[in-house]
Amino acid sequence: MRTWQEFCAGNRSTQSKTFYVFYSSRDLGSSDGPPRNWKGIGIAMVVIVAVMSLVILSVILLTPDESHLLLRSHLTMEDLESDEFKVHDPCVAWLNDNEVALRTREGHVLSFSLNTNLTTTLLDNSSLDLTATKFQVSADKRFVLVAYNIRPVFTQSFTASYAIYNVANGDLLELNPLEREKATLQYASWGPQGNQLAYVSDGDIYYKPSVTSNPLRLTTTDEEQNVVNGLSDWTYEEEVLLTYVAHWWSMDGARLAYLTINNSATPVMEIPHFLGGLYPSNVLFPYPKAGSSIPSVSLFVVNLYGPAHTLEMMPPDSLRARDSYISMVTWISSTRLAVRWLNRAQNQSVLCVCEATTGACSEKHKMTMDIMQNQRQDVPLFSADGSMFYTILPAKQGARGEFHHIAGLSAQPAIPSVPPRFLTSGSWDSHLALRPRREGWKNLLPEYRGIQTEQTPLQRGPGWSVSAPVHLLQSHRWMRLL
Repeated sequence: MRTWQEFCAGNRSTQSKTFYVFYSSRDLGSSDGPPRNWKGIGIAMVVIVAVMSLVILSVILLTPDESHLLLRSHLTMEDLESDEFKVHDPCVAWLNDNEVALRTREGHVLSFSLNTNLTTTLLDNSSLDLTATKFQVSADKRFVLVAYNIRPVFTQSFTASYAIYNVANGDLLELNPLEREKATLQYASWGPQGNQLAYVSDGDIYYKPSVTSNPLRLTTTDEEQNVVNGLSDWTYEEEVLLTYVAHWWSMDGARLAYLTINNSATPVMEIPHFLGGLYPSNVLFPYPKAGSSIPSVSLFVVNLYGPAHTLEMMPPDSLRARDSYISMVTWISSTRLAVRWLNRAQNQSVLCVCEATTGACSEKHKMTMDIMQNQRQDVPLFSADGSMFYTILPAKQGARGEFHHIAGLSAQPAIPSVPPRFLTSGSWDSHLALRPRREGWKNLLPEYRGIQTEQTPLQRGPGWSVSAPVHLLQSHRWMRLL
């Protein structure tokens, strides 16, 4: 049996021994691999280079040359006013039920027949530069009224020089008042019959029964007074009528209704006008503010056939001694007009029918105006005999609130106890109404349809509305919006 000392001595001898282990390099793996396919690698590189070259070549060839843009200056306001940045406006206008007048992009004035698809040249641009002009064709299509040297005033208003082009022989006649030559006019337009026309110069209206007739002065205004006849001032153009023209021809051309707007007591606003000089010039125009005087307005009708006889259409008694506006005028027949007066706050409307032969106006309907709905310029539709008219009024639709719908009312003197008869109903708005130009009312009213929605008056927000289309028994007649 071994003692502890022997055991330890044996271990010492064992621990002192050195062991050497040899490994072959083949056992750890050699760094030498199979031979590489250099030929395949070269082919792949050639293909990659060829593909990249084709892509770069395609980009170079397909990219447009924009080097010329580097030579141009930065975009300026003059650039924006050039023809390059303007959208072509054909200025399409009805000549009759089946014919329209339009201007091509080159400036030629043409008439186009909707029945025959034939085009007739009224004014060729080869002799006149018509690209920067306005034009109107006379009712008999014998003359074209051309406005040139146009200078804007406000949003829609402008001054211009006018010339009359004879379609038959190509003669050009300048349109001027008797007192001056080469005058700048405020506005000119044809009448509905023949080639009668009216124009406004220095706030006064002139009338020519025909192109060859001498002009007749229909109004006389003192130059010191701030009065304009037949046109809107700033207030009426931007806020009330929303149009520059403030005169209306009767259907037969026998009478002309016009507004006289007096700004003698209206405060004046001074606005700097920058024209490119070192210092701006100042533009002065009447501008009423809250609590200040507003322009006074009157409606007149002048008889054009025979001796000129002018009558004022008297406002309703409720507004006669108060500040008021006239927001809508339209002819019902050759002797009657529909006129809408507004109080100064523009929250009360009085619709009247005026007799052009006597000047008497009778109230037909009073209503509270919602200033957010902007119904000031809505034109009512009158029946052929004038006994009924149709307009858009608010109607209660249960718990969903009020929605605007077409209603029929009697044209007899206003009777508060007789409610309007609504032709439509539902939780949607009637935005406008159409009527046929030839067919009777019986074809229009039963065929009215609307677009139903689920919004409440609060959800739709101010000014929101749904247009309701009108279907007219498969009628192929052309219609106009009123």
